[in-house]
Amino acid sequence: MNDELKTSQLTPLTISFILGSALLITMVDGITAHDTWMVVIAGFVLCLPFLLIYAHLAKRFPGKSLIEMNDVIFGKVVGKIVSAIYVAYFFLLLTFNINDAAGFYVGYVMPDTPDMAFLIIFTLVCAFAVHRGLVAIAKVSLATTALAVTVVALTTLMLIGNMDSSNLLPLFDKPLIRYVQATQIVVELPFLEIVSLLMVMPLIKDNRKLTRSWITGAAVAAVLMLAIVLRNTLVLGGASNILGENSFEAIRLINIGEFLTRIELLIAINYTTFFFIKISVLYYVTLNGISQLLRLERANALILPLGSIAVVFAYIKVDSAVIHAIWGAQYAPVFSFPCTVFFPLLMLIVAALRKLRTPPPDALRQQEIKPEP
Repeated sequence: MNDELKTSQLTPLTISFILGSALLITMVDGITAHDTWMVVIAGFVLCLPFLLIYAHLAKRFPGKSLIEMNDVIFGKVVGKIVSAIYVAYFFLLLTFNINDAAGFYVGYVMPDTPDMAFLIIFTLVCAFAVHRGLVAIAKVSLATTALAVTVVALTTLMLIGNMDSSNLLPLFDKPLIRYVQATQIVVELPFLEIVSLLMVMPLIKDNRKLTRSWITGAAVAAVLMLAIVLRNTLVLGGASNILGENSFEAIRLINIGEFLTRIELLIAINYTTFFFIKISVLYYVTLNGISQLLRLERANALILPLGSIAVVFAYIKVDSAVIHAIWGAQYAPVFSFPCTVFFPLLMLIVAALRKLRTPPPDALRQQEIKPEP
């Protein structure tokens, strides 16, 4: 778990991590319907200042994780309290995403299979990935990103004949509050959950290109999400805000010469890879957050116990699709706000006022070996 993570590997990891929330687009469709594509664009633009804040914190305190940054900025007592809130946030995100993965398979792939079967399978696979380390997960994310680009491009081309541009009209026909609500969801849930990656900063030895990696990753993810939303809206029209999973329903319409049909399995594979990356990363940061908070020497010993607790919490959370959508639309952004917006802003302000900064590891090493006069 001490391997070096290159900033070039951080880009595909960021893309796959953001796309792990692709199912949330269906939730947003229920709010802004055919205008969701504009919400995706607005969400990406509004997330950029916060990504810059995250990157600035990482560069201001090189080689330190989010937990360690909190100790430096807020002091040991307050820092531990803030860190405990973050660890709880990461853990809840982990359970929510495990639940979403199981819910997707039960709802669309194998409806007669018990939820617990998928909860356990997903958790065990991700536990193995966490044991191998984040660098191994990042390497897999390169393949998942390539797969996502390929599937989105191919399915969009195959559905061109089913698209109707009038499905995008009329524009801005919803109350303003709906656009605000939907934009907040897109900003805080898919994009600003990148704050979790501040936990992996000790693995990055050279963070000079960190900002570019994060913004590039977020931009590519936004383009893919935009393509997915436009494809689904152009194909499904008004039905896009009442169907369960729009990508699944749109892909089912592909029929080329009565030969190439029923290829929605591609979407299932895509979602599976997204869930794998996001759950594995959240699993990793939660594990390391607990380890650093409690000053444990062997984090690996907690992998299976943590996974078991996450499965239990995810199973308790199992609810209907309607209740899940209501919670996601009304309460999830409020739940995420402190850890994605409030605390990072507070960290930046306090660090600036106290003029706190950690020298780069290279500078420290040079200082240590500098000969005495």
